[in-house]
Amino acid sequence: MPTPKSVVLWLFLGGLGIHRFYLNRRHALTILLLTLAGVVFSAFGIGLLLLFPVFVWLLIDLFRIPGWVREYNAQFPHG
Repeated sequence: MPTPKSVVLWLFLGGLGIHRFYLNRRHALTILLLTLAGVVFSAFGIGLLLLFPVFVWLLIDLFRIPGWVREYNAQFPHG
C-alpha cells in the first residue's frame, strides 16, 4: 500500500512531478518542464500536445508508486 503522503503529492502536485522528487525518482524535472511549457504554450493552442503525455505519464505513475515506496523504504535499515 503506498504511503498516503506520496499519493497525496501525486494527486495535488503530480503535474509538477513533486511525487517523483519526494521518492528520489528520475525524470521529475522532465514532468515539471513539460507541464510548465504546456501551460505557457496553451495560449498558442499547442499546449495540449505537451500536457497529454504528462497526463498519461501520471496515470502510469499512480500504479508504480507502491513499488517505488517499497524500494525507497528498503534503503533504510529497519530496527
